[in-house]
Amino acid sequence: DVVIQNFLIHSKSIGKSSYLWNSASAMLNSFQTVVILMVISRIDPVNDAGIFVIAYAIGNLMLTIGRYGIRQFQASDVVEKYSYREYYYSRVLTTGLMLAISLAYIGFEYGTGQYDGNKSIVVLLICLVKWIDAFEDVFHGMLQQHDRLDIGGKILTVRLFLYTVLYMV
Repeated sequence: DVVIQNFLIHSKSIGKSSYLWNSASAMLNSFQTVVILMVISRIDPVNDAGIFVIAYAIGNLMLTIGRYGIRQFQASDVVEKYSYREYYYSRVLTTGLMLAISLAYIGFEYGTGQYDGNKSIVVLLICLVKWIDAFEDVFHGMLQQHDRLDIGGKILTVRLFLYTVLYMV
C-alpha cells in the first residue's frame, strides 16, 4: 500500500513526470491494438482477428458515448463551478447509457443472426473494457483540475500495459 502510494503521489518534478507518464500511456494506447492484433492473427484463425477488429471499433464508438466530452469541460473548470460529485454522476449517466446501447446493439445483431454467441461475447467484453476507460476518465479529469496529470498518466500506463498482457493471454 505504501509502495503504491509513493509510486503514484510522490514525484520530484510533477511537470516532467506528467510528460513522461502521459507520453508512455499515449504510446501504449497507440500500439496496443496493433500488438494485440498481431498476436491474435499469428495464433488464431484470421476470422478471430476480424472479430477483434470489429469489436474494438464498436467499443471505440461506444467509448465516445461514455465520455460524452465531459473531460474537456471538467478539466477547464479550475474554479470548480461544478463539484466532482456532479461530474461523477454525469459520468455514471453517460456510461450507463453506453452500456445500454452496447447491449441493445449486441442483442439486435445476435437476434438477427449477424453475430453468433462468440462474436457477441467478444464485442461485449471489449465494450466493458471501454466502459472502464470512460469511467476512469472522470477521475483523470479531477486529477487534471488539481495539476496532477502525473498520477493519471501513471495509472493509465499501468492499466494499458496490463490490458495488453491480459488480451494476449
